[in-house]
Amino acid sequence: MALSTAVDSRRQKQRIAPAHRAHAPAAAARGSPRIAAVHVANWHPSAETDFDSAHLVMVRSQRKPDGASGTRELIAKLQGGTSKHIDGDVADPLASRPFQALVQLSRAAPDGSDGSLRVLPGFHAAALRYFQLAGLPPPAGGFTPLTPEYHADLLPPELWVPARRMPPKWPKLHAKKRLPAPSSAPAARCRQGLVSALRKLASELRDELGDGLPPQPGDYVIWDPRLPHSTGEADEYNMHDAPRQVAVVVVLAVVMVS
Repeated sequence: MALSTAVDSRRQKQRIAPAHRAHAPAAAARGSPRIAAVHVANWHPSAETDFDSAHLVMVRSQRKPDGASGTRELIAKLQGGTSKHIDGDVADPLASRPFQALVQLSRAAPDGSDGSLRVLPGFHAAALRYFQLAGLPPPAGGFTPLTPEYHADLLPPELWVPARRMPPKWPKLHAKKRLPAPSSAPAARCRQGLVSALRKLASELRDELGDGLPPQPGDYVIWDPRLPHSTGEADEYNMHDAPRQVAVVVVLAVVMVS
């Protein structure tokens, strides 16, 4: 098991630039090379080519050869959300990544506007069926974005639900065997019927999860690798004063070779 940390402090471009410019004179006056202002972006190792919506300006002061102070601008890409995507192997989910997980380090915004995790509930159980009905090759691992060209029916916001804590009443309902029946999506005979079943499940969960808290510091969030998920669209940024902070847990399958 490998543990990596991601700090998500997504901001709008116009709000970043003035702050960095304000730090530039002070940095230049001190003279020695230093970063005057640094902005850490939420980063996905497989989504580098999608960084096209904004730029981050970092200003470094640097001593010139003649002893005078000067400034230099360093331009780096700033990522918005991860967009809606699948990371796992749909046909053989245990082959490389048995599950995905994160440990929440900061308090998540109740409305998910800080880039908190959103998922398409129930899709993991019907994932292979969906791609069969759609006539599309199933994701085989790695970052697979859901696009309007091929997966338009999976993109509507009403299908997506923010990750939340289990409502207090759920364990009691489970003990009494009164939880709702599983979604009918895996048994759907057509693509439209499958998506319709997912829409119904999302609506039910959205109502039920209203009593649950958003992820709190220390919460361990785990999901099936076939489950589509997102921290927002590529052009969406965290407008909160504090960054969203999570520790992403990467779990890889162990293959025994004799």
